[in-house]
Amino acid sequence: MAAKNVLKPEAGVAVYNIDTYVEPNNILKADLAGCDGNLTTFTAPGDHWSFVQLDESGHVTDVVEKRRVSDHASVGFYYFASFQQFADIYQRYGAAIKQEYGEVYVAPMYHYMLQEGAKITYTDIPFDVVHVLGTPEELAVFKEAAAK
Repeated sequence: MAAKNVLKPEAGVAVYNIDTYVEPNNILKADLAGCDGNLTTFTAPGDHWSFVQLDESGHVTDVVEKRRVSDHASVGFYYFASFQQFADIYQRYGAAIKQEYGEVYVAPMYHYMLQEGAKITYTDIPFDVVHVLGTPEELAVFKEAAAK
């Protein structure tokens, strides 16, 4: 939201967190035409991720934080078809997200978009191209692997 004065309302916008590194050429492999939002996922252990819930046909039905509703965990890369849509959802639901989780996570914004009829898609990428940097221990593992 700090960049709102330099973004065009109709322009697509991507938000990427700082606690994962995805090897080049593995983000935004999806066809984004016709979707209101897209997030990149991978199959990861644990429940400390945002998760994409799917119906029987493989369509996104919900996106939740820190509750394992599927094997599709977010890598932290979030696409919105327009900055205006992102800003509207943030303004209307940011306080509720902060109240529930203690901070404004991006993934739950898709929950509210889906409730309003938005089409959210996901792109699954291989586990081995995602490197987690969320804790000092995870960062040390990444640095050691990168040094080889």
